Amino acid sequence: MRRVAFATLGCKLNQYETELLREAFEAGAYEAVPFDADADVYVINTCTVTQRADRQSRQLVRRAARRANGSTVVVTGCYAELEPRIISAIPGVSAVVPNSRKLAVPRLIESGFDERQNRLAGGIWPSSRRLTRFANHTRAFVKIQEGCDSSCAYCVIPRARGTASSRPSDQIVEEISGLTASGYGEIVLTGISIGRYRAPDGKDLSGLVRTILDRTGLRRIRISSVEPTDVTESLVALIAEEERVCPHLHLPLQSGDDQILCRMKRPYRCELYRQVVARLVARVPDIAIGADVIVGFPGEGESEFSATYAFIDELPLAYLHVFPFSPRPGTPAASLDGQTSPQTRRERADSLRQLGRVKTRQFRERFLGRAFRGLVESRRDRKTNLLIGLSGNYLKIRFDGPDELGGTFQRVRITSLDADGRVFGTRV
Repeated sequence: MRRVAFATLGCKLNQYETELLREAFEAGAYEAVPFDADADVYVINTCTVTQRADRQSRQLVRRAARRANGSTVVVTGCYAELEPRIISAIPGVSAVVPNSRKLAVPRLIESGFDERQNRLAGGIWPSSRRLTRFANHTRAFVKIQEGCDSSCAYCVIPRARGTASSRPSDQIVEEISGLTASGYGEIVLTGISIGRYRAPDGKDLSGLVRTILDRTGLRRIRISSVEPTDVTESLVALIAEEERVCPHLHLPLQSGDDQILCRMKRPYRCELYRQVVARLVARVPDIAIGADVIVGFPGEGESEFSATYAFIDELPLAYLHVFPFSPRPGTPAASLDGQTSPQTRRERADSLRQLGRVKTRQFRERFLGRAFRGLVESRRDRKTNLLIGLSGNYLKIRFDGPDELGGTFQRVRITSLDADGRVFGTRV
């Protein structure tokens, strides 16, 4: 049996697409093996959201090429989409496949990368492709949307992923039904801009979620990242009223200063973001709200950073994802005046990450003594060897129990937090 190895960088969408590829290869009589093992085919699914992601992508490609020794090395994903010449110049790379052809990789390999024989292979929404499992996970990601029509000054993703398109709701429901039947208790909806989901039948994101709940036996659904401008009243009501919808939402912020938001070409200002958060917390008091923040964007001086820090400090956020500004070639932000130094970016990122740790602990401490239904992960916590139950509002609760509980829902009462903010509990 031939062997295939995968490496995936970046977002949940990339992870989902790698799982589709894994199943396609296995259907073609390949055995999936770890990336560091000997394989006949290596597939690297790259990311380009930051310079660091670019660098990691190149490192993985070189690692595979060194090990290949005559094997096929295929590079795809967003970095491969934007920089195919750089990837192609790495010795040992067999092919660079754009995102639009990613799902055709198994067929392209079998044809010797003869595109003339594969004009109809792959595609964004291949009607026959359905994910049936998510390797080594108790939760499965499902892609509902692709691409982005926004033009944020710092972002290359619209170039890498194309314009927005939405997957037909019947395909999504069918895929989730199959995953549910395979034992997955939670599905995470993912895409590039899922708040802009618009199915061919007219359903928006809220309509899609209600359809999934009505037509499948799924026990829990999680909505991933949604732009603050896309948080509708119907979405808030859905999270507040439907027990099977996780009280958890990731709302990209990027800056807490209106002038910087304007320079970023973000389509909102701080007051709208504040109102969205207040509306969510008022309807769903236990909700976990996370935020992305970019520090050191061109033009961000001490006063603008201080405004961002103060704005975040006042919000009831559960966690932060903090990124130092990474100038991406070809974006307007890369040539803006007022560029900040790498040291300034690092210092500001450290400051906000510390604030994020404080806010995360405050959020978790609110629930001491409370019991939650947690989906038990299949792998134990590495440091404590305890099981981990993930609550709807994104609390990872460590507790004692047998391995057989993996993949099941258990009610767990939170009893303590350690010095690092890890949450512990007991099964009730």
